[in-house]
Amino acid sequence: MQALAEDLEYALKPENIERSIAGYGTTHPEELREQRRHQLESEKERVRKQLAQLGASRTQLEQAIASAEVEVERLHKRLDGADGAGVQNKKTNAQATEDTMRPAPRPSPSPSPYPMP
Repeated sequence: MQALAEDLEYALKPENIERSIAGYGTTHPEELREQRRHQLESEKERVRKQLAQLGASRTQLEQAIASAEVEVERLHKRLDGADGAGVQNKKTNAQATEDTMRPAPRPSPSPSPYPMP
């Protein structure tokens, strides 16, 4: 679009407008030159508006990308925290499971104070 805008700027020079209509036979070349100039001006204005719109779109996209990057970083931190808590929970749960899986010590009979016959 930028190259097209430069081409239109070049085509709008009076000598280039004159060259562009040179092959047409007319009794009113000034009208033909004015028509060509008007056509080029309209095209130039359309391209200028498109360039402005592209610039605004680019700015919006850059802001959206920056916002998305911040959100991704926030989610990474949140996941890292959740992973850390998950590891800690696994350790705690494994230790608790190990404790409950161990058979409770059985009481051993105490020796009787009386001799056995």
